[in-house]
Amino acid sequence: MSDSDFKNKKSFQTKLIIMTAFIELIKRRNIEQITVKAITEKADISRGTFYLYFSDTEDVTNCIENFLLSEMPTAKSVNIRRTPKTRPEMPTLEECLDNEWEKAWFLYFQTHKEPLNALLGPHGHGQFYTKLKTQIMNELNTFMILDGFPDDNIRKYFQSLYADVFLILAQEWTLNKYKNNQDLQSLVDIASTIRIGGQYRTALFAQSGYERSQP
Repeated sequence: MSDSDFKNKKSFQTKLIIMTAFIELIKRRNIEQITVKAITEKADISRGTFYLYFSDTEDVTNCIENFLLSEMPTAKSVNIRRTPKTRPEMPTLEECLDNEWEKAWFLYFQTHKEPLNALLGPHGHGQFYTKLKTQIMNELNTFMILDGFPDDNIRKYFQSLYADVFLILAQEWTLNKYKNNQDLQSLVDIASTIRIGGQYRTALFAQSGYERSQP
């Protein structure tokens, strides 16, 4: 290992220690109340070491949030390749089982559950919820295009509802909120049912509209 590699590895480890200490503090106090002093004491480092990597506590927050947002799976990253429909139709069995993105989402949340639940929790950063929700809505939009959803006023409402449900399911699952905690596939099935159910409803409306327009 070269000196440069050693320094980079040491820098990464130090930054990770600082961010981990910050996340632990969020669990017990509001993020706005966390000071650099509290972080350095928790991480057992000097203030000088902290300022080598971060300018202030907001800088730490941004670093954690940007990393988490960059790690969130996309339809492209899980290789979702379907030809977009020109109009909504009843979902096929293959489409109902096409839930790789949902599975990737819950695996992502499980992998990063400590920082995600800390930032999304009662002491966290409210703006992060909005950022994460926006990315989920963008991914849902990709699926709505594939499923032939009309680009109408209802679209954003459905995306918003779907994103909120995903976040609630993931948080309650990883926090073991209920005694009989569900396994990964059960959560994926619930999320898929919601998405496919929306497609089914839209197809019914499209079909009824088509029939009413016939002479």
